[in-house]
Formats: sequence, C-alpha cells, structure tokens
Amino acid sequence: MHRPPAVSHTVGRSPWQLGVIAALAGLALLAATQLALFNSVLGARWAPFLALVMCSALALAGWMRSPRGTLQWDGQHWLWSGFPETPVRQALLVLDFQGVMLLKATSDLGDVVWLWLQGRMDDTQWRSLRRAVVSSQASQAPSEGLSHKPGEEAAP
Repeated sequence: MHRPPAVSHTVGRSPWQLGVIAALAGLALLAATQLALFNSVLGARWAPFLALVMCSALALAGWMRSPRGTLQWDGQHWLWSGFPETPVRQALLVLDFQGVMLLKATSDLGDVVWLWLQGRMDDTQWRSLRRAVVSSQASQAPSEGLSHKPGEEAAP
C-alpha cells in the first residue's frame, strides 16, 4: 500500500463549529423560553436563560481560543506548528463529516490539541489531507486498545 504524499493544511477557527454553537444556542434559547413561559416560580424563570448565557459564552470562548497553525503530513509523520519541539505522536480522527474533521493531536510530551479541519470537497489539497488522515489511522499504534485477539478472553 502506498502512503499518501506530503501535504500541508492551515488550521484556523472553524466557521462550521461556530455554526453548530449558534444552532445549539438557538435551540437552547427556544427551550429556555418555553420553560420560562410555563414555569410559575419567578426565580426559576431566569435560571434557564442564565444557564443558556453561561453555556453559550463558554462555547464561544472555546471557539475564540481555537488553535491556529499548520498541520503537515511529511509522508510518514504528522507535524503541528503548535508543537515546535516535538512531533505529533498520535493524530486520532474523532469525527469525519467529509468536509469537516475533528482531529485529536498528541505530542511526544503528552500535549493535546483538538483541531477542527475544514475544506472544500472539490479542493485537491483537502482530498490529499483527508487521504493522509485516514491512511495514518491504520499505521498508528492505539494508545488504548485491545491487548488480545477478538474472541479470546482478556488476561486478568
């Protein structure tokens, strides 16, 4: 099997992730409004709104602190500009929606960064990056996995 060629991808704040945050905040606002309308206790009317504001603020703050940099595949290893001294030990594909991927990158020192990768399906760079991510999953040693063959009992 051939390894995918080297590819580089600039990572920034994901508009897709912001859209998900906005959609969830909208749904939560709708639910909080319904709770407030049908709840007779005055103090309880504001609790859903305060919870909504706090959760939305935390999600937005997380989005604002999203890591930015360059993710590179050199043909054998992943490199992340946020880990200047160490290479990426493991790049785990967590979510894959074709045009958007969530990748958990772990350095040799144990630093972890969550990267929302986004591209256009008609972009050859994006397709190359997707091939590199998917093919690298099989070659990485799992950090937690089965230590026995399927069908056999695990050792105590």
